[in-house]
Amino acid sequence: MIQGIVQEAPNLIRMPTDVVEEISGHEKVTRVFGQWPSFHDAEILRAVLVRRPSFASLDLELTVHVLAQNSAAHTLVTLRFGKVKLDHFADFNHQNVIDDLAITRDETSVALFAVDIPANNGLDLTFTCDSIDVVDVREYGADERKADGSIYSGL
Repeated sequence: MIQGIVQEAPNLIRMPTDVVEEISGHEKVTRVFGQWPSFHDAEILRAVLVRRPSFASLDLELTVHVLAQNSAAHTLVTLRFGKVKLDHFADFNHQNVIDDLAITRDETSVALFAVDIPANNGLDLTFTCDSIDVVDVREYGADERKADGSIYSGL
């Protein structure tokens, strides 16, 4: 294992441990998955933009269905990104499977993080933000997956 890097499957993008540790509430996610997951083939079910007039900025809240790589555990992870500057938000539709959720330090602006969420199918999203919070992590049962029309409802 490379020191300071979170590893999962060898073919997936890895996120530096120090970046993971800057995500408020990251322990809620790592408690379930054993480490920060790659979010490869995860499905974004909800994307909510909230304006913050007092800061002249936006918050973005994403609810993501994550299926662990080495288990049948279905989990909903809700993340809130604060003081977002959207660079690209396209193709949100009935099925939003992502290739990755890559978070790096933003070296080009005053924002703390650069986030890249390339589409596998549907939503393609890039932005910078000042903060990332894990709002909720919970089991995502079969009946709820079916009612939501999740691509993984049959699993």
